[in-house]
Amino acid sequence: MFMADLIEAESFWYRLIDLLGTDDWYSGYLPTTSLGTLQRSAIEHTTDIDGVHLCFRWRNNRVQVTITIENLGIERANNYLDQILEYRTDLERIIGSEVYKIERAEDGVRSDARIIVKNIARTENWDRDIQLLGKTMSSIKAYLLPKISTLVDLSRCYYYVISISGSGANGPNYKAGITINPEGRFKSHLGKFGNHEKSSDWTLEMIEKVEFESGAAAGFFEQKLLRVRTIRYKKIHRLSNELFLENPLEFAREKDWKIS
Repeated sequence: MFMADLIEAESFWYRLIDLLGTDDWYSGYLPTTSLGTLQRSAIEHTTDIDGVHLCFRWRNNRVQVTITIENLGIERANNYLDQILEYRTDLERIIGSEVYKIERAEDGVRSDARIIVKNIARTENWDRDIQLLGKTMSSIKAYLLPKISTLVDLSRCYYYVISISGSGANGPNYKAGITINPEGRFKSHLGKFGNHEKSSDWTLEMIEKVEFESGAAAGFFEQKLLRVRTIRYKKIHRLSNELFLENPLEFAREKDWKIS
């Protein structure tokens, strides 16, 4: 987004919080609180489950209400998404329409999962737009927040490392991630890498998998490694954003990080 759009979006969010602030819950969207975050063209509100947020998004000429599941890894995000979608019929009855769009987390495409509940055409009448957004958000928060608090994370979970050969001197050299089914995940990667124009002649080999006691523990370990930019390889569109120059498990061992 252009800087002018970001400035306008931020003004819109503060007007939204001002208008809807008769319900103190909305003050939790303020980035000055521990509950709210302003991220470029969106504001989000935390829930009882880490990584699951109720969000407002600004998208060109549209404004949206979303349930966003982020920073958890693909399988954990989709696990929560599937549980929330069990309430889809009731949710659509409450908001009076079908949800606009469902976005599953997908390797190489998006790491977050999202239900776009409403997608509203933005007008010059901000107050009208905000009332529409607020009506939808109030409905879903009243119904869905108690359901979100009961979401169950993945139990047994693995961090796996796949070696990559044939990618050239500059790499990438490894693909890593978390999964409940390393063998199935590896087969999925073989198909995806084999059908991508950049990686079709690369050779993949599953070289290690480490079991964690929970999805949360595996996800924390994964995110910690993803923040180490020096061992990362750039995202390849439609392929993966979890590529590495160095073996991330070996890096973690050298740093004496707790594994499993």
